[in-house]
Amino acid sequence: MPLTRARATCLLLSLAAARCGGQGGFSGFSDDAVRTSAHFRYHAHAADPGVCDSTLDALEADFAAVTGFLQLSWPADARIDYYAFRSAGELTAAGICPFTGASCTRGGVVYANQPIDEHEIVHAVLARFGRSATFLEEGIAVVLSCDTTQFSPDVLATAAAIDGAKLVAWSDDPNAVLPLYAAAATLVRWLLDGSGPGAFVAGYTNVTAPGFAAADAQFTAAFGGSIDPSLQAARASLAGGQFCEEVFACSAPALALGGPATTVGDSCGVPTTYRRFALPAAQLVTLSLSGGGSAQLFSCEEHGATPSSVTVGRSAGGGGGTLIADLAAGSYYVRHTGTPVVSAAALALAVPDPGWVAAACNEAGSPYPFDDSPNELSVAVPRGSGDWTVSLAIPEPSTLYATRLGVPANDDPALAFCPSCAALAAGDPACLSASPAGSPLSGAGSYVVALPTGGSTDAFAVLEIARVPPLAPR
Repeated sequence: MPLTRARATCLLLSLAAARCGGQGGFSGFSDDAVRTSAHFRYHAHAADPGVCDSTLDALEADFAAVTGFLQLSWPADARIDYYAFRSAGELTAAGICPFTGASCTRGGVVYANQPIDEHEIVHAVLARFGRSATFLEEGIAVVLSCDTTQFSPDVLATAAAIDGAKLVAWSDDPNAVLPLYAAAATLVRWLLDGSGPGAFVAGYTNVTAPGFAAADAQFTAAFGGSIDPSLQAARASLAGGQFCEEVFACSAPALALGGPATTVGDSCGVPTTYRRFALPAAQLVTLSLSGGGSAQLFSCEEHGATPSSVTVGRSAGGGGGTLIADLAAGSYYVRHTGTPVVSAAALALAVPDPGWVAAACNEAGSPYPFDDSPNELSVAVPRGSGDWTVSLAIPEPSTLYATRLGVPANDDPALAFCPSCAALAAGDPACLSASPAGSPLSGAGSYVVALPTGGSTDAFAVLEIARVPPLAPR
């Protein structure tokens, strides 16, 4: 994805940026407006509307997440200089960073084309303690700032063939850098899991040699084993690219189950907002978004699964939506991504009415009220968990768009919306056949639709429904 979150520009903005370093004679903005916090000197153009005091609050939260996770003792009164350029073009023209459109960290100073770039913050924090080999510098920055949607299966497959010599040599080839990032992140995450962040940091600055033989010897002395066997063990332990630690998102403010809605996306210069929650037991939950932007659900657990393919508020213009998901016990986070025009939204987590989604067709409870706001509903249940039923109340004649995600391409895309459980079971002709292309619903009323899970090719079977009410007469 290019990230909506401003945290890995070096990794993704150009989809090709290799090492986050650079050269140049940049001496600062001519209209530099400096804001200072406990650990940052933040430089921006005086009239930049995307920057305000709350930008530094978000930076300080990110700083606390990195230093806390890595168990770093920060020098008193030391600050990170962060230069926020208005655009990728302006940053490129400054001649600081080596790749077009890509942010970088040089000498512990961040040069970024976004108000907050968490990948570069990791580099800047660790630069205070010394340099390391490129694969360790980039590996730790990726692990602490990525999520599992950033690397395609093709990239992960290429990364699996990278050996220690290629990793140490690194490459400035734009086609090679993403697999190198993935391979480096796999190795670093395995080191973190095996010996802990403190031991990783202790060995980090002891691996600096440019050649493979010397670097391998240093790596062995620092971490107790050579690079290639460590890579093999890391790949066996972290199958499927599960190397993201998510320290920023998983240390975000809590979202209370059943509590009041929280406002997200309302901080200037911060396009992405995170909220976390924990479930002590398996639970059907409802995640509701009202307002601008969109939201996705991810797991904080190493091998946790979520319906991350679902985007709440996915339609053009936003406006919100609802996700009902059957989740295992564990820790989770929600990522809200704002839009350039309207970002603020209300995010709420609740327990759904038992009549909305059930493992058996249920007409006893209240159906989900599919009113105008939100007008999108997604239901996600684990693959192989049986046949589920979704009950809806449609208030007026509408057009329904219905899609099942994670099913074979040759599966019938049409879904039956039936007036009763009996009609659904019998395949009654009175049922409406709704498809991704849109189907007219001539009358208001309550409907049930089946959500089978046996044919899902993903961890979750997902049903997405959007309702478009009729246009008001002029």
